[in-house]
Amino acid sequence: MAAVLSSVYIFAVNLLLTLVTSKSIYEERYHDQYIDHFNYASNRNQTFKQRYLINGSIFSMRTMFYIQPYSYGGMLSAYMRFKYPNLVNGAIASSAPIYLVSNQSSRDFFFQDVTKDFSLANKQCPSGVKQGFQRIEDLVNSGPSGLYYNGTKGSLKCFDVDTEFVECADPTGCGVGPDSMAWDYQACTESMMPAGSNGKTDMFPDLPFTLKMRDEYCEKKWNIVPRNDWLNVHLWGKDILTASNIVFANGSLDPWRRGGVLSSLSDSLIAILIDGGAHHLDLREANPLDPRSVIHARQEEVKYIQKWIEQFQ
Repeated sequence: MAAVLSSVYIFAVNLLLTLVTSKSIYEERYHDQYIDHFNYASNRNQTFKQRYLINGSIFSMRTMFYIQPYSYGGMLSAYMRFKYPNLVNGAIASSAPIYLVSNQSSRDFFFQDVTKDFSLANKQCPSGVKQGFQRIEDLVNSGPSGLYYNGTKGSLKCFDVDTEFVECADPTGCGVGPDSMAWDYQACTESMMPAGSNGKTDMFPDLPFTLKMRDEYCEKKWNIVPRNDWLNVHLWGKDILTASNIVFANGSLDPWRRGGVLSSLSDSLIAILIDGGAHHLDLREANPLDPRSVIHARQEEVKYIQKWIEQFQ
């Protein structure tokens, strides 16, 4: 989930021009877009070519945009439609847990649902994972000779947990490098994250992460205290009924699913549940092994995008 702002792909109806009548002629243009600073790295004044499509003059005619990202980007796509409906005509928000991050849902489901996914694949998996964690703990307690055992017979270098582990305010992980620091900071300032694991309702070690623990960590690391209700106030929380033209897609195997919009709220706030789908499977490249559910979800998304195009005209 540690996507950065630049991962939000903003398209102006690019692949769907065949759905537009011949009266609407779109021209492809590029402009220099500054590389955003949200990856916590200094990019100075570096730019990239941002593509957009336009009909008529950009200064005299309204241009249609729809947004189609996923995960954190999926949340941003919904927020863009909430905040700028005059610019963004529709959004596909795939695997976007907007209720969780705005402190409007339970925080306890993530590791439970990961465990359920393993159980669906093989009922013995969760117990096997628990045994594996116990074995690791036994190796740690047995001293360095056990702790640094290399199961690859030297073909791969062992991880150095003392230098490579990235502590952060997201118990699901923040990744590595400058991006991890950016996501950690955001998890400390505005985005609510899942609670930790408990070893009882899930297959992971008992690693709690309470809101008090989060406050203490963020104050120590960044000298800030999380604003747990910031997203709820500024970006609507669950009060989204006045919005429109958003499709919320979630896979049944996605452990972030329960933090998102799982039922349609109106005829233009649509929820699609993808049976057997993983995290933002609908926006991944087509694969011969795709379940019928994700193929249908993609067809539904195209249908709604076509509808938005027709409304725009």
